[in-house]
Amino acid sequence: GAITITDKYMGFIALINQPYTLFDEVFVIFDETRERIAIAKGHTSVVVIPAAVIEELLEDASQMRFAQALGSKLRVSLGISSALSGFEFALRAALLSGSVDIRQIIPAYKSLSPAIHAGANDPTLDVTAWSYAVHRLPQRINEIFALVLGVNKINVMNSPTALRGSILSVARRRTCRMLMPGKAFLLLRPGQSDITDFVTCLCLHTVEVLKLRALMKPIQRTMAHLVTARDAVADGADREAVTASFLSHMKNISDTDKQALASLYKGDLLEQLMNICIHRGDFVIYADTVPVEVSECTAAEKWEQKVENAAMALTGVRVSEWDSSLAVDIISSNRISVMDLLSPFLHDPEVRRRIMTWAEQKGLDLLTSEGGGESSDELDNAYYVAADKYFEAHPEELKVRREYESKHGIAFVDELEYTGISVQILFMDRLLSSVVSCDSVLKQSLDRHHKLFPPDNCEAHSPRQRKKHVIVNIDYAFGEQAEHVLWSLLNLFSLSVRSVNVMGKAGGLQGSRGDVMFPTHFIHERGDIPDFRSVDNQDVDIAELHELAQRCVHVGPMVTIPGTLMQNRRALRLYHTIWASIGLEMEGVYFVQALEKAKVMGLAKPMTVAELIPPLYAISRTFLLKCLACSQCSSLAAVDTPLDGVATVQEEEGDDLRPRTSTISSTSFDPSDDGSTSTGRANQKLKHFKNVCRAVARFQVSGKNDIEEGGQQSAGPDPSANEDTWRDSI
Repeated sequence: GAITITDKYMGFIALINQPYTLFDEVFVIFDETRERIAIAKGHTSVVVIPAAVIEELLEDASQMRFAQALGSKLRVSLGISSALSGFEFALRAALLSGSVDIRQIIPAYKSLSPAIHAGANDPTLDVTAWSYAVHRLPQRINEIFALVLGVNKINVMNSPTALRGSILSVARRRTCRMLMPGKAFLLLRPGQSDITDFVTCLCLHTVEVLKLRALMKPIQRTMAHLVTARDAVADGADREAVTASFLSHMKNISDTDKQALASLYKGDLLEQLMNICIHRGDFVIYADTVPVEVSECTAAEKWEQKVENAAMALTGVRVSEWDSSLAVDIISSNRISVMDLLSPFLHDPEVRRRIMTWAEQKGLDLLTSEGGGESSDELDNAYYVAADKYFEAHPEELKVRREYESKHGIAFVDELEYTGISVQILFMDRLLSSVVSCDSVLKQSLDRHHKLFPPDNCEAHSPRQRKKHVIVNIDYAFGEQAEHVLWSLLNLFSLSVRSVNVMGKAGGLQGSRGDVMFPTHFIHERGDIPDFRSVDNQDVDIAELHELAQRCVHVGPMVTIPGTLMQNRRALRLYHTIWASIGLEMEGVYFVQALEKAKVMGLAKPMTVAELIPPLYAISRTFLLKCLACSQCSSLAAVDTPLDGVATVQEEEGDDLRPRTSTISSTSFDPSDDGSTSTGRANQKLKHFKNVCRAVARFQVSGKNDIEEGGQQSAGPDPSANEDTWRDSI
């Protein structure tokens, strides 16, 4: 027999004539309701499966095959993978032709229906999404018509005069130079992630520019008003008053959007509106034709050479002797937390007194409790916040700090080009050779467990037995670039590497801002069949992690996505419901691939991996407690001792990840009080931490490779309940 499916409003939907065909399951997964009519033709048997049965099967860890099969079917039937593949194909085809008219790929972009850009197909402005894109594009984007994208510097950029045309991006560290009026060059990071991120942000910007121009019609009259307003400001009229008067004539734009636009282009709205009227979103991209593979190697090798030279100059050890003489811990993080925790300058008592006195005089909010009695880490956290603001107000002090740190065993590799990743190399033998203070939590642990301040048992090991301990702290990698950067470091330091620790930005699919996520494995989101990469976290103490972070700890898989703007609402729901994903990130799978390749090539010992998202300094402390375990008296045998892992924090700097509630299973720790207890107050204070949200991956020395089954968090609340919150989650 057969069945015809007819929708009350859409008419004929499908003819089902194959046995064992599952249909209308989409309404269960996405909690939707439709009025449909099923008409049987001939002898037909139909089994109605209650929604509760489907939900139970998805929640049952032993029914993973069912969940994956259903997920693959939904990706195809809903066109989730086809929309993604369609945009990637359109972009790739345009790049291969040598130039891209951004308007030609706008239809493919809109078909993605990005979760962040909820208004992509709506005629009204989506200024929240627009702000996300503007902060990731060059600041003078409305003055640029032609963009040259390349993975190698062009010759004109070697000229000193090119520095005067440098253009910054607020939320992306990219090298961008103005070549001439209206034309700019953008240096891309290795891999496809950077170009995909840039083009999707440019598409979002173009869509909103075209909307705004439509709302400002007739354009000629609007431009005349803009000229009058600009002339008035030039003659000395108050800019804010003139801007408000101009906006009052824009009847097609809501008051909310007017305020949002004024905030987006602070103090520069009139000029930006004039540029938008003239520009019309006419962007053309010219792509570098050099093969990506060759360019990646060239950029990585140049960066690797700079790191190698700095390490040799700092330690005095030749490269050929590194495997037998160095113990290296690699940390990929921001350029602040690790340095703050270990900086001999920052922890000098006189410097601390000067900074805290300045902060008190300025009346700064330093996260301290009203009644006093803060823990040592809370006091240190407050100090780090004060120090950040102090150096912002006294930039000349940064030079003094760097000179002091350089004398005490820290080398700096500043990198604005090639990879865009700066490096700090910390020679722990010199840092700990004298009575030098560091973060109080680190010092207390080392004093108690390892006796490193001062070391009592280093005499037991001769200089030939002991390895020199080096911590290599690198700036964030971006997407696919992570694999190339980590591979370069593993190739450089080889068997001397004993751990790799990575922090990166991520978005949560459950829980609240600042929560900790502890992944069981990574899922590479590509094509119809996702790629699963295991993570061994058996040696990580979740209770210790919770104690450090004072946040909920969510356990489960994380999805590695190709870009933040390439996920729609249904895709996010699919990740959460089918794969029970706790969050999204962009680098985890690539770090794992680099480690796996290094192990196959014999360049690294077996290591474990953990991808997490914790409060910045809490997770940095966890990293450093493990890295410093054998700092002064690690023999050759001691270096092979497995190191414990760490965990994560859910929140992205600069993006609105609004608080959500979540049901936490027994594997989590939920300080859920309302602020009346010390734990609640700690939670409230952590929300104010400047860079609290970072996704973290921990790679350790271990021979285990199998993924531990179970330990997965409950799915939490329905993420589709609030579309704005769901969109903001990435």
